[in-house]
Parts: sequence; C-alpha cells; structure tokens
Amino acid sequence: TPELPKAGFTSQVEVMNGEPWIVMVNNDTTVWAAHNQEGWPAASWWQLWEGVEFEFNDQWYTVTEYVFAEPTDVHLIYNTEPDIILITCRGYDPVTNTWAQRLVIYADLSK
Repeated sequence: TPELPKAGFTSQVEVMNGEPWIVMVNNDTTVWAAHNQEGWPAASWWQLWEGVEFEFNDQWYTVTEYVFAEPTDVHLIYNTEPDIILITCRGYDPVTNTWAQRLVIYADLSK
C-alpha cells in the first residue's frame, strides 16, 4: 500500500540534517517533507493553523488547510491548488516503530 512520506524522526542512527526536502513537484505545487525533531523546522509545523502566515525558503505563505491524515491518504499530495504542501509525522509508537498520522499543511503565497 502506498503511503505518504515517513517524515518523523525515529533514531539517532538516521542520517539527516533537519532540513525539509522536496518530495515532488506537481504542476505549480511543490510538496515538502521534513522530520519532526525538536529544534528543526518541522517541529513547529503543528502550530501552522489555517490563516497563519509563515516564512519558508525566504517566501511568505498563508496556511489554507491543516489536515491530520492517515499514512495511506496519498491523494493529499496530488492536490494542485496550494502553492506548497508540507508533510511531517505525528504519534510515534516505539514498540511498532510506526507513526500514526501525517500532518499535511496546504499553503499559498501571501498577498
């Protein structure tokens, strides 16, 4: 079953620097994922409620939708209406080494 990118931090052995990465570009919409680790950019994405303006890659965006998604909700990243889509994970279970949800944020360039 296809899943949204796993973008949660799971162990110290993962090699990463905390920077978001491009998952795909779909028409004019760029999909970004990032690990949800304290002190890294995605750690604050849970605060990007609808209507919040934020800076990302030297541009200002306004959140248009904030979605808690199941990992299998892959259709969410194929939306071509927002300018960017941000994805990270929530609800880590160390016993199963899985993430319960994905946080998917749609945003448009601020006017």
